[in-house]
Amino acid sequence: MSKILVVEDDKDTLATLSLLLRADHHTVDEVAEGESAEQYLDRFTYDLVVLDWELPGVTGVELVRRMRIRGCRTPVLMLTGRGATADKVEGLDTGADGYLTKPLEADVLRAAIRALLRRTPESADAALTFKDLQLVPEQCLLRCDEKSTLLSATEYEVARLLFENSNRVVSPLEFSAKIWGESSKSVAANIRTRLSRLRDKFLEVGSTVRIVGVKGFGYRLD
Repeated sequence: MSKILVVEDDKDTLATLSLLLRADHHTVDEVAEGESAEQYLDRFTYDLVVLDWELPGVTGVELVRRMRIRGCRTPVLMLTGRGATADKVEGLDTGADGYLTKPLEADVLRAAIRALLRRTPESADAALTFKDLQLVPEQCLLRCDEKSTLLSATEYEVARLLFENSNRVVSPLEFSAKIWGESSKSVAANIRTRLSRLRDKFLEVGSTVRIVGVKGFGYRLD
């Protein structure tokens, strides 16, 4: 059982989400505005925030940005009717950990929530290393010896998945499920884009580590 904050201004959607989450034995707090969500986040600790983009006052994207600036690492699953690739990129790069478009499918929502809740605080806070590279979670930094470069939130999550599974190939489906919470052509394109940027940043810090594509299977570190 986890404690989840649901931030949604549509009363019917809020009621539906809360009912579904409570049926899965989660403890749920409900708010309809970004300002109220900030107050709850200051007072309580949550395992997950389920967040609508289109909120009155402080929008969902702005709320995520403020959370990350304050150092709050609570996973955020963003729900929105904005289905354009550019919107998904903005939401994820701002600091959301998953992104689902409305109308929602209950089974997909549950799967995305399970994936995000599997990310324990211990694994999120621990520095990860592979050969001459180090991934520093507190600042989303990629470091090699004395050189370092800043990663976006999504680049960090892609790198983290590769680092945590350095002994095997990570499939595109696994990237989609654990980072984006869905599988689609646009998500596949996002994976390729983030991997390309990470390859450039590996070179930028002077690392000998490379991201290798294994045709028909996925990607691994080498």
